[in-house]
Amino acid sequence: MLKMEEPLQQYLVAKNIPDLMNEMAEVLMDARPENIYEHLAEWLESSSDADTLTGAAGPKKAGIPPPPPPPPPPAFFDNLLGKSKATDDAAKAAAQRAALFADIAKGVDISKGLRKVSDSEKRHKNRDKEEVGKATDFAELERRKALRQEELERKQRPQSQQAPKPAKLVLEGKQWKIENQAGTRSVKKHDVLADANMTHCLYVSECENYFLEVPEKVNMIILSECKNVDLMLHKDVVSGVEMSKAVKIQVQACGNLPSFIVDRCDEVTLYASDQSRNVEITSCASTCVNVTFPDAEGGEDPIEKPVPEQFVTTIEITDSGPKLVTKPMEHAA
Repeated sequence: MLKMEEPLQQYLVAKNIPDLMNEMAEVLMDARPENIYEHLAEWLESSSDADTLTGAAGPKKAGIPPPPPPPPPPAFFDNLLGKSKATDDAAKAAAQRAALFADIAKGVDISKGLRKVSDSEKRHKNRDKEEVGKATDFAELERRKALRQEELERKQRPQSQQAPKPAKLVLEGKQWKIENQAGTRSVKKHDVLADANMTHCLYVSECENYFLEVPEKVNMIILSECKNVDLMLHKDVVSGVEMSKAVKIQVQACGNLPSFIVDRCDEVTLYASDQSRNVEITSCASTCVNVTFPDAEGGEDPIEKPVPEQFVTTIEITDSGPKLVTKPMEHAA
């Protein structure tokens, strides 16, 4: 067999390039060989001009030499290879589709060829083993286990045994933050907020066994999650007092108090004065809410009334349509 480079180079010089390209293209399209270069070399060796290509023939006749050939088109053989490869890919894709539709046509028998997966091969059942299998994860696993155990013990620990949070009584902007103030059952902790003014809002949260005295006029007071707290208001409150999730709260309002809001509280008592007797009380999901106020007729003993907890609702048909009428339940003496 001739080397591919020498006969092909001689043939390119001897022939006109367009004719050469047409001949080679026809040969390749008819044969569709696996190795294009070897097939071309064999074809050139067996052609009628093989003697000329190998140098066996005598010298050429005198005449005008042919013009130099133009360069061959780029990537000619690569295009032919690409077309053959695309044809093979299309055939493989068609075979895969045919196999897929054949499996679908099996119906319920399609699952017979599946292999049963054991529990040891299921990832969601072996996550602990994956973590343990890592060489450097033992220390991390122990740390996570200790954190989980500590969090569980903290949640199960009684509130009396939990570490107390730091107490806070500070003015931030126009809001007084009064948090985690705690005394004892026999002696309450007592603070006097003398620096407050009518532009300040008091936020009291998570205090227990605490007595707060406010000698100046303030804008608003909010109590949240407090227990056994007494609040003494010497002067007016511009907006009112609000409390939520509190237990055993006593509020004495010596000045004007427009509103008193109680939300999810228990054992709340409001001591109103002559100036705060017109207070508007709003209660929601609360029990044992009482109001004590002076007698309007000038009696010495104050009057104590409970805020209703039970209500009766009826449907009334009026000219404007049906409506619900709710009234507090009255207990017969």
